[in-house]
Amino acid sequence: METTNLFGTDQLWLYLDQIGILIGFAGLLITVILAFVGFYKRYDIRNWFSGNKFPETGVEVKDTKVWDTVIFTVSRPSTPKWVIDTVAPERIGFIGSVNNQVFKDSLNEVKEYGVSKGCNVMAAQVIQDVSDVSEIKAKVKILIEDAKKNGAQNIAVDLTGGTAPMSLAAFMAAEECTLTSLYVSMDFKEFKPIYSSAKLIKISQHESK
Repeated sequence: METTNLFGTDQLWLYLDQIGILIGFAGLLITVILAFVGFYKRYDIRNWFSGNKFPETGVEVKDTKVWDTVIFTVSRPSTPKWVIDTVAPERIGFIGSVNNQVFKDSLNEVKEYGVSKGCNVMAAQVIQDVSDVSEIKAKVKILIEDAKKNGAQNIAVDLTGGTAPMSLAAFMAAEECTLTSLYVSMDFKEFKPIYSSAKLIKISQHESK
């Protein structure tokens, strides 16, 4: 027999009790899901809060055969060719401008060289304005995503070539994608690079995951 009290019937309290149990179960389930996602994405969350501390900035790369993919900003062909020889990547990608004949010729030369070395050459991303950081960054990210879709596990972005805005934009794209960025340092004699002195330098590398 249902009874009535000051705060409602027994049936009402039964409903409220059942609703409370469901809310408690849902809260527990959400907590478990958030804990799982937090553990799985713990490095992304840490990077979001702390950013890159640049732990190895300026360090010379000793083990150069660790990247399966290198993305280049291209101006002159000699430096990307040296990097291809040094790193021996499986896959290479380029960003450059066809509005500048030097860039266009360099792009073609480096692509042909990569093919001759057995590299898988991704479709080059062409930029219209070598000073447009936003456009360049977006195009570099397209290369990064294409590389990942094709199985790339360890991607580096070489910042040596191109204009200063190209290097800056490529660096920004690498940082946002938590990738290593590299630079080729070498001596010069009468304004000509001496590749026997060349070193591969880490500009940024996110902490090991």
